[in-house]
Amino acid sequence: MSVSLSVSTPFAPKNVLALLDRSAQEEAPLPVRFALLVLAAARSAPDAVIAQNTARQMSERLKVPADCRELAQLTVRVADRVQQSVTADAPELLALLEMCDTLRRPERFECLLQACALGAQMQNPGLQWRLAFSHLRLAARTRAEVAVQGISEKALASGLQGPAVGAYLRSATLQAISEKIRNH
Repeated sequence: MSVSLSVSTPFAPKNVLALLDRSAQEEAPLPVRFALLVLAAARSAPDAVIAQNTARQMSERLKVPADCRELAQLTVRVADRVQQSVTADAPELLALLEMCDTLRRPERFECLLQACALGAQMQNPGLQWRLAFSHLRLAARTRAEVAVQGISEKALASGLQGPAVGAYLRSATLQAISEKIRNH
């Protein structure tokens, strides 16, 4: 099933131009603007595979810088999950954060959230997206805090080795995220 871009849809050409104007007004960096353009084009794809191919092909054809290409492809892959993250539980949030590589690429994650926020405003001007992004930022901060708390050292000190250390760290991260989102 294909989604057509009629004049009334959020990603119709005139609305995409308005979205790009809005991103320029907010002084969004080039990778965010390109991600929005690619996201708009990918929204017309009938499935996720074709949407990902659209993102890849646009990036290749336009020979965009790597940061633009990576953010556009990530945005197409996870935009819906980001916008629905307000209802996600800790394992779902952690999986999304891992997909976004938030520990190693926090700047790209912030650009992703900016692109998703602008896209969400175009699709649904309601405030639900603000709560979702607040929720996701809290989970990302919590994950980063757990990573620097020396949890893996505690696991090693208790005699754990290899994959058991990773499992211990993941368990501690899930527990911390669960507590934070429950109290949020």
